[in-house]
Amino acid sequence: MTLQVSAHHSDVFKVFADLNHPNLIHSCGKDKNLNCYDIKTQKKATIQSLKNGFITGIAQKKTKPFEIGIYF
Repeated sequence: MTLQVSAHHSDVFKVFADLNHPNLIHSCGKDKNLNCYDIKTQKKATIQSLKNGFITGIAQKKTKPFEIGIYF
């Protein structure tokens, strides 16, 4: 299956599948947004935005709770 997602307004530099929910894809980009996309329903699940600064990376804890960390 091939799926194209247009969730960001500029370059994307990190994308990964959720460890706890494999149908969720997390991405961050130069547009200061962290997006979560559900590939099963083909809809955005959540969006987080920064007003100031830049997101330099994202990661997910490998132990419970499987939180997403944002690096500035």
